[in-house]
Amino acid sequence: MNIAGGVSSTSTSGAVNIAGGDKGGGTSGDGGGVNIRGGVVANNATSAGSISVIGGTAGDGGAGGTPGSVTVAGGATIRNIASTGGTVLIRGGENDGGSGAFTGGSVTVRGGNGANGTGGGAGGAGGGCSILGGTPVEGNGGTITITGSNGVGTDRNGGDITLTPGNSTGTGSRGAIKFDGRYQGKQGTDITAANDIILTVGNYFDITGATQINTISGTDWRAGSMITLQFDSNPVVANLTAGTGAQIRLNGGANFSTTAGSTLTLIYDGTLWKEIARMTA
Repeated sequence: MNIAGGVSSTSTSGAVNIAGGDKGGGTSGDGGGVNIRGGVVANNATSAGSISVIGGTAGDGGAGGTPGSVTVAGGATIRNIASTGGTVLIRGGENDGGSGAFTGGSVTVRGGNGANGTGGGAGGAGGGCSILGGTPVEGNGGTITITGSNGVGTDRNGGDITLTPGNSTGTGSRGAIKFDGRYQGKQGTDITAANDIILTVGNYFDITGATQINTISGTDWRAGSMITLQFDSNPVVANLTAGTGAQIRLNGGANFSTTAGSTLTLIYDGTLWKEIARMTA
């Protein structure tokens, strides 16, 4: 199915508006939903239909126009009662696979491409992509949560979340990932000291018990990861001692005899955990 606004060579192209019905009157009720989806493929057939929602292209004559925008918004809640605005769900198509394993459809949200000016003029920047929490009339701002999907089945991993800045195709710099607010990490569950320890989810851990620590598992950690261990007792952290996990390289090449309240911060290089800081209580 293709729904498109009218094409114009001399003025603004026609807009396309797909909206659920409004609920009027003085009583509460639900607004009409909007469902746009690609075709469904069942069993052993090939690909499901794709969905593209793309703003219209501006013409290049004269000064040039502005490409059409795309807005996907949940329904508004009106009146002076406490209620929740409509939800927006954008998801890839589901695969109802047959005898084999089939991958569900992906979702790509991206800004439009820039183009060179006519006659070799300066190129335009690519369009940005913004994900914004809703703005309240009065109250807390909307939270944005990005969650990888859970793995299902024995030994199946949960989905990763990867933030990758853009590269330059010329001599420009690679883009950066910037946090304008406070970066807040996570404290993992308490870990009992042992010769070989395995950390849970998080980057800050309380270590209980006094058994010597020789290695820390590097499984599910990538090079560049940092952790901080806080000790509730006085275990010895051994320098470059073999075990089942990744060995620990400590400053000065000597074991660290911890005391209750001391901390040790390490960075993983893909092979070893290397000390970058310690605090003694």
